[in-house]
Amino acid sequence: MVEYLETISKPRNMTVEAFVNRVKVMVRYINDIPFTGQNPPTINQTKLKIIIFRAMPSTWQTHFLRVHDVATITVLQLQQFMSQEREFAEPQNDRGNSGPRRHSNRDSRPIQNSGNNHRTGRGGGRNNYAPGGRNT
Repeated sequence: MVEYLETISKPRNMTVEAFVNRVKVMVRYINDIPFTGQNPPTINQTKLKIIIFRAMPSTWQTHFLRVHDVATITVLQLQQFMSQEREFAEPQNDRGNSGPRRHSNRDSRPIQNSGNNHRTGRGGGRNNYAPGGRNT
């Protein structure tokens, strides 16, 4: 499992904070799983920072190394730097639209409601009865 963590990449649509939190949970699992051998797998803070750092896009890593060193910062500082990189990397038109998309781009026609949407109260269901006891 440690080998797997060393090869992961942050998904594009996931925030850095959410990604770091998920990695931390996996690290806790690794450190808490009983191990019968002599050298149980453990991940310390330094290794955690390296895993998080390597999971980020290579351009973010390059920008980070210009001003910081992975060994001398905290996980929180690394997370904050990478979060800023994500903000700078997003296109200008997507910044205010971070919610999930409900419609695909290939079908941009407005949705038209062709059903009977003016039903009110109890009588608006499937088995409507006309006044006088006759079915319509």
